[in-house]
Amino acid sequence: MQNFYFLKKLNNILLVSKKNLSFDKNLLGDFTLNKNLLEKMDKNDFIYIGCQILNKDLFKNYKLNNFPISVIWNELLKKNELNGFQSFNKFYHLTNLETFRKLQDL
Repeated sequence: MQNFYFLKKLNNILLVSKKNLSFDKNLLGDFTLNKNLLEKMDKNDFIYIGCQILNKDLFKNYKLNNFPISVIWNELLKKNELNGFQSFNKFYHLTNLETFRKLQDL
């Protein structure tokens, strides 16, 4: 992901994985991935799995100290500029107490 980010001279990239690789089968998808660009569709098969690289210049127009990062993601989505990189690894996304308890039994 890091190599791709620098090779393509990007200002953002999110690590995503197909939702069927998640331990928690109840997760809905966050995005669709098409040629390393993320989109929001009616049906989304990719999940953001917690790793991202964002250039500090993306924050320069924001005066708030605290805000959800999805604000920046949504601006990039509108411009078709939110980049994604696919992970093919299984992942454990701890979403609730029930999932936590299942993970304890592994």
